[in-house]
Amino acid sequence: FGWPNVPLASSGPHYAMATTITLASIVFCQIGIVFNCRTDRLSVFKVGLLKNKIVLIGIASELILLAILVYVPFMQEIFATAPLGWSEIAFLMIWPPIMFLLEEVRKVLVRAKQKRLLHHKLTLVKGDTK
Repeated sequence: FGWPNVPLASSGPHYAMATTITLASIVFCQIGIVFNCRTDRLSVFKVGLLKNKIVLIGIASELILLAILVYVPFMQEIFATAPLGWSEIAFLMIWPPIMFLLEEVRKVLVRAKQKRLLHHKLTLVKGDTK
């Protein structure tokens, strides 16, 4: 059941839009995440945000395939998708930077923890107990 206790659509325009926005959300979140996959600790700004041409080609390919699934009529019928409007596209555009920044924050925290552990180990080796 949907909210509040209403049966969910199993077909029709609402189902097609739900399918489309779900698929597109996954794709757009992946775009934000893929930029940070080059390294698990270093900031992507240190290794180069746009230097990996294969990633850029992959993102372009993913967006082209998504557009085909969403906007080509016979593909809409096969995959039960619906065309996205500007408000849905604006909503989707929010997610790549959010996913990107969340991963950058995680990396900052990992680097800070590693630095603290290294400092602690060096302190123990030197015999300083401050």
